[in-house]
Amino acid sequence: MQRRHFLKAATAAGLAAGLPAVAAPPSNKRELMLSWLAGQGPAGYTPAAFFLHFGDPYKSGLPAARRHLEFFHHTGMDFLKIQFEQTYTRMDFLQKPADWSKLKLAKLDFYEPLLQTVRELVR
Repeated sequence: MQRRHFLKAATAAGLAAGLPAVAAPPSNKRELMLSWLAGQGPAGYTPAAFFLHFGDPYKSGLPAARRHLEFFHHTGMDFLKIQFEQTYTRMDFLQKPADWSKLKLAKLDFYEPLLQTVRELVR
């Protein structure tokens, strides 16, 4: 090998070693959102999502999970918000801010329909 070629190759290798590695582009929405949150997302990119209620047959469990995923994939949105479909019983004693301290919290079983939807989505 000629000295000139050796020095060029050595210089190029030395320069390359000092440069930060270029990260591979995110391969899915989760990686894209995590890189965006870390300040490493695509320049000028703003994540977006759309939310709506899907109707009575799709309020919980597997039907709700399937409808959420269908909407997520169809729109190409960046993140998924699981709609809260339970209704609360009206509490007539809630008239002023101080009344909130009298409110009894719902038990975990109240949230079971939502938790079923979450379990299906995670699966």
